Amino acid sequence: MMKYVSLFFKGLVIGIGKVIPGVSGSFLAISLGVYEETIQRLHCFKNHFKENLFYFAPFILGIVFSIIMGSQLLLFLYNQYYVYTMMLFLGLLLGTIPKVLRDHPLKFKDILLAFLTFMVIVLLFSKFSFAHFLFQGAVLDYCFVFTLGFVEVVTTMIPGISSTATYMMLGSYEFILNLFSNPFQNMWVLFFFILGFLLGFLLLIRILSFLFFKNSTSFWDIIYAFLFYALYFLLLNVIQDFSSSNLLLIFILVILGYRIGLLFSEE
Repeated sequence: MMKYVSLFFKGLVIGIGKVIPGVSGSFLAISLGVYEETIQRLHCFKNHFKENLFYFAPFILGIVFSIIMGSQLLLFLYNQYYVYTMMLFLGLLLGTIPKVLRDHPLKFKDILLAFLTFMVIVLLFSKFSFAHFLFQGAVLDYCFVFTLGFVEVVTTMIPGISSTATYMMLGSYEFILNLFSNPFQNMWVLFFFILGFLLGFLLLIRILSFLFFKNSTSFWDIIYAFLFYALYFLLLNVIQDFSSSNLLLIFILVILGYRIGLLFSEE
């Protein structure tokens, strides 16, 4: 029973990670020790159907509940206390790193490769930026929502890639928050999002299983590169507002977030 309760609460944490800008839900899954098992169970779901069903039920319930409730809370905090909210989440992300480094230590060549990959990611993301997305019901709008569903599964399953950072780059972060804070009022739009997610899942699960279990060293180098980018992204988006913010409160929130991240990752 306690295992299922634990899975539910870990799902809550990962769900919050899905709506926090710059934080990777799958990276939190690694820190919480459920990522590898989740990928393995997804890859051979039919082979142990009942056991896998009992595993995923509380886990997914926690994620979905957290996303729906967290989207409403994050939408408020994002608009009212942006800098302080981002600094708390920066600390949370930093707090998950020590356990990952212990489990997957970096050698010098890994650090170099991860840093070079990070630079490529920064250059690519800086070159591509989209205007604020406003859904108006056109055919292209539904196609874009379908694409966002595909983006969601990629950023969900590949550790280190923040879905919210990607949504910000695509100009659709606020749209996603509103969509999931009121899912039953936008069922048709949500349907296209889920359709894109399911198609992406079917395509990605086999690719990811191969990379994760057959070529893990290069895989972890890429994960660290995206982690560096997530930290860079968070700082880049708030540093210009530091001068008008309470620096002591920022420091306290980073430390608080760090301690919370450590607590969750060590469970």
